Amino acid sequence: DVTFYSLIFTTATNGGFDTLIAAMLGAPDTLFLTPFKGQLVQTIRVQLTSYELAAKLSYYFTDLPPDETLLTAAQAQFTGAGNTVSEQVDRLFSSSNARVRFAGFYRQWMREPLVPVLNATPELQGVNLTNLRNSSIQEILDMAEYYTFAKADGKAGELVSSDISFATNPDLAQLYGVAAWSGKGAGGTFNTSSLVRFPASHPRAGMFTRSAFTFSGGRDGNIILRGARIRRDFLCAEISPPANTEPDVAVPIQGFPTARNVVASNTSGASCTGCHTNYINPLGFAL
Repeated sequence: DVTFYSLIFTTATNGGFDTLIAAMLGAPDTLFLTPFKGQLVQTIRVQLTSYELAAKLSYYFTDLPPDETLLTAAQAQFTGAGNTVSEQVDRLFSSSNARVRFAGFYRQWMREPLVPVLNATPELQGVNLTNLRNSSIQEILDMAEYYTFAKADGKAGELVSSDISFATNPDLAQLYGVAAWSGKGAGGTFNTSSLVRFPASHPRAGMFTRSAFTFSGGRDGNIILRGARIRRDFLCAEISPPANTEPDVAVPIQGFPTARNVVASNTSGASCTGCHTNYINPLGFAL
């Protein structure tokens, strides 16, 4: 790099410094993170330099450039007490910036913009519906933070099957049928003795049964959209539209006109049943 930019400076015809600065500002390394200049060890594998590894770790855990401590460890080739990769990972992971970084990840992962505000109904008279939506989102973020940072050896499976309510909003807690959680303590700590747990037989246990994933935005729950969202966004399955998009002849509802029976009837036609019966409806019914 020094040789390259020195050549630009000495051969520039329109002012050495002007051309040099323009070249630096337009360089890919200025505009993008490009940690692939290490030694080629295989056809498609590169051994990162210590500084490239430092940048990769820092941006992954904090979304920020390496700090002085990490650069010092990189200068030491990640050797010596306090400089090893594992020690630096632990330090970055325990920082407040890491919590902000992972909260951003969980907001994207849960598809935050898809969480609707409920329509005003007589049952919700006097409830701040915007606060209820925001509290539903915050519950998932607090749950994710607890299992990611606070609980020793927290696992993704525990997050998905959690029996702990993180609802601090009294209206949301009432909807769940449990007491409101007192929230995090000083410094964002979680007091395990104050956590609110659902009874063993409570239908809200788990993550996808929480309000952030079950609010439909209307008076009635939308079973089909719930099931399709779980199947597509979280199980990463591709749901292709049917070849025949013509609506089927109406099928009589079997039994009482419950939400389940209505959906089952409306999606029992030949062009619907392939996806709905096998992939979408069962997940929607469970929620």
